[in-house]
Amino acid sequence: VAEGNGTDGIVVGGDQNTLTDNLVAENGEAGLRLSTRSTGAYNTTAVNNDGPGILLHGAETSGVLYSTVSGNGIGVYFYHFARDNTLNANWVSDNDYGIYFHYQADQNRVLNNTVCLSSVRGLSLYGYSDENKIWLNDFKSNVRQVGGYGSRNYLSDVSSGSFWDHLGPRTGHY
Repeated sequence: VAEGNGTDGIVVGGDQNTLTDNLVAENGEAGLRLSTRSTGAYNTTAVNNDGPGILLHGAETSGVLYSTVSGNGIGVYFYHFARDNTLNANWVSDNDYGIYFHYQADQNRVLNNTVCLSSVRGLSLYGYSDENKIWLNDFKSNVRQVGGYGSRNYLSDVSSGSFWDHLGPRTGHY
């Protein structure tokens, strides 16, 4: 449990770590910060942090699985050269932004997640974050589903597995 810190709740900086069953709540910045290679975070609950619930800052070949990320500024934030990471089977809800890519966060995979009730946007792709694959996810009841600029990514639609409710890419609301 990492709760009520003025900065990040848990910071992982060494390679090849596995974190399981952690609660990171009400921290002044990120709940969980991964800045390393080959780290796995499983069954993490990241709630009510001022910054991102989970931040992948320069992380490589790491994974976040089976986690609940709720009530944060940004749910899951891929930032500053985060590369070749996997976000799989997570519940991301009630954040300002659900999943956010920024500043050359490239070649990541986002699949089998539910992203809902984001007050600004479910999925944001900015700052030359390229070649990310986003598929087999449910994006629903977000104020806006997806938006961004300056990035080239692979977004699947209903025909190839992702579900976008009435505000999704097929209607042109970005």
